[in-house]
Amino acid sequence: MDDEQRYTAALSKDARFDGVFFVAVRTTGIYCRPSCPAITPKRANIVFCRTAAAAQQAGFRACKRCRPDASPGSPEWNVRSDVAGRAMRLIADGVVDRAGVDGLAARLGYSARQVGRLLTAEVGAAPLALARAQRARTARILIETTTLPMGDIAFAAGFTSIRQFNATVLEVYDVAPRALRERAAARDRVRRSGGPGRTVAGAGRQAVRFAAARATVGDWPAAGNLTAAGNLAADGDLTADADQAASIVRLRLPFRPPIDLDRVFGFLAARAIAGIEVAGPDRYARTISLPHGSGVLSLRAVPGVSWVDCSLALSDLRDVTAAVQRCRRLLDLDADPAAIAGFFAGDPVIGPLAAGSPGRRAVGAVDGNEIAVRAVLGQQVSVTAARRLGARLVALCGTPLPPSARLTGLETLTGADGLGRLGGPGAGGPGAGGPASDGAALTHVFPDAAALAALDPAVLPMPLARARAVVTLAAALASGDVCLDPGADRDEVGARLLALPGIGPWTAGYIRMRALSDPDVFLPQDAGVLRALARVTGSAPDEGHGSGSPATARTRAAAAADAMAEGWRPWRSYAVHHLWATLEPPRPAEGPAAGMPAATRQRAATSQRAATRQPVANSQQSEVRMTS
Repeated sequence: MDDEQRYTAALSKDARFDGVFFVAVRTTGIYCRPSCPAITPKRANIVFCRTAAAAQQAGFRACKRCRPDASPGSPEWNVRSDVAGRAMRLIADGVVDRAGVDGLAARLGYSARQVGRLLTAEVGAAPLALARAQRARTARILIETTTLPMGDIAFAAGFTSIRQFNATVLEVYDVAPRALRERAAARDRVRRSGGPGRTVAGAGRQAVRFAAARATVGDWPAAGNLTAAGNLAADGDLTADADQAASIVRLRLPFRPPIDLDRVFGFLAARAIAGIEVAGPDRYARTISLPHGSGVLSLRAVPGVSWVDCSLALSDLRDVTAAVQRCRRLLDLDADPAAIAGFFAGDPVIGPLAAGSPGRRAVGAVDGNEIAVRAVLGQQVSVTAARRLGARLVALCGTPLPPSARLTGLETLTGADGLGRLGGPGAGGPGAGGPASDGAALTHVFPDAAALAALDPAVLPMPLARARAVVTLAAALASGDVCLDPGADRDEVGARLLALPGIGPWTAGYIRMRALSDPDVFLPQDAGVLRALARVTGSAPDEGHGSGSPATARTRAAAAADAMAEGWRPWRSYAVHHLWATLEPPRPAEGPAAGMPAATRQRAATSQRAATRQPVANSQQSEVRMTS
């Protein structure tokens, strides 16, 4: 995309490019998102920047009207697997704040100087500048959504001193931190009084006019400021860290519409493990392990807007940045659905499915190690059985959520959002067969790799061969031989996984697709994929037909599916989700064959009726021949 094309996008106020590039205006010294409602300046007065950090480094401040730092992330960095893409994902996860530029370089296998030179050439900003922009954004979220002291916010956002915090916020937003909080409080008062459009005096250095449109922009909550929860007494036997009640942060996660959140939440609900997850038709909550502690997250769909409501109860506010990025990866919020649907438009198989659901997302994960273990648990069993195994594993060696975080986080997040009223098969805590039916069932964090690696395979509630595969995988994860963080080299991870006993192509591919958010993974051995292809194309499955054994027929079908999927690069993960979705129960707004060619709708309806009489085979049971 050249600058003239960028200018055309800015003239058309095309929101699809928000976060892809930024418009910096020389005459005003501000930078905006392409869809900023202000009049687009003349071409000669505009400079285009690849990142907000590049604009800030060039001396531009963020527009107060369109809030460009609250744009969705660029989809480019999720797609790219080169060093620049890996570096951008790691910086977004907070690696520079935790380990410095040297830590980032070591993770990438390059020198700090090489990484800085590469990122400056690619995005116009060095790692420190990118991390600084992210710190400023985190600080703004905490300033506007909590009543924490400014000193606590400074260190939670990753700044090393209060002076650095004050100077950065003033430079980036052209307003001091306390004035920023006063403006946020004034906006909340206006919203509560139902008077957007009024002028509120005394809300900073100048009066602020609030327009109704601003209520839908950015990462900041629609309701009043939330306090840092600190009024619950912890049990006397807790450690000092656990004695501090979790702090609640509520924010918005923007995305590029359209988005099929009903299907995303349904996908997560079908796989929810009791003790760590609770899910409903339009919301999802779970416990999460983060670099500095644990916490609870709650995600909720809000009809008619282009953001997801997110609430976080964290034991350590330094984890805000990492938690937000992991929520975004879980829901695939940085994707460009229009570009993906447009790519599939001419395909006779996936094209109709993409047209029927243009907002399809490839569901990711908040914890790569957890997804890897769960992928092994799901080998050769149904989704229900895999979920039951996961719940028993959590009960056996999961980390209990600190009671203070449990009480504060769940009462605030699950209770207020209505998750406590969700029903589901099975109730109680870990070990139950289905998702918990009340908020109190979120009691544990999924076992970490080191704890699983130390177990005797014989004590795990599963066949011994699979238990050995779990322990071996956990040992590789704990030692760092296999690394599933956002900056992992996807091809290298795939090769290392395949070298482990009990890990075959399906498991390695599933881990790449979910844990590493790889957009170009196809699972030709997957039983669900093969069944869906047979349904969509209107052909009978090869399995059990023709000459040769059923295993030979499955191999032929897998090879044919793999060849067909070559035309779906680089979005094969989305093709897999489109296919899986055809096997899921239809939602009220769609028929059982929505998006399918008309010639196959009758066949699809017949298959759907048959599916309701017997459980749909798990899309995780196709590794029969691949595991040992």
